[in-house]
Amino acid sequence: MKNKMPKKLSIVAVACLATMPFFTACGGDSFGGESFVAPSIEEAAHVKNSCTFNTNSYTYYKKVSVEDGIFLTREAALKGDTLVSVNTYKDAPYSFVAAECADMEGDEVRCEGDKITVIVTGDPAAMQESFKQAIATEERLCGMFQ
Repeated sequence: MKNKMPKKLSIVAVACLATMPFFTACGGDSFGGESFVAPSIEEAAHVKNSCTFNTNSYTYYKKVSVEDGIFLTREAALKGDTLVSVNTYKDAPYSFVAAECADMEGDEVRCEGDKITVIVTGDPAAMQESFKQAIATEERLCGMFQ
């Protein structure tokens, strides 16, 4: 069983590390489901931090947020022994995304433009339990923005 921990998740998700031994926070717009159009930079000036959260409570969640002026879409899906996480940073400086990418750990990490994909594998039962905890933690963090 592999136990891969990310060094850095995002500006807000660092608190999640304690509850998720297998979890790498993610986001993206490539899993099936709804698409997201982020507000423009002008809208961000008055939006400040915000967050929306959707989940099926067991194997998938999507969090769309504005964190310190950066539009972040985090999406994670658990399928058996594999967790696929995608973070998409809209309008973030390249250096910021590159630093985030350099800090991510997993069995496979792909950094493509403004998108970071992390794939982690492990014991399915342990990953499922960790993912349930991750969903609850991410949902609470999202609620703190509201």
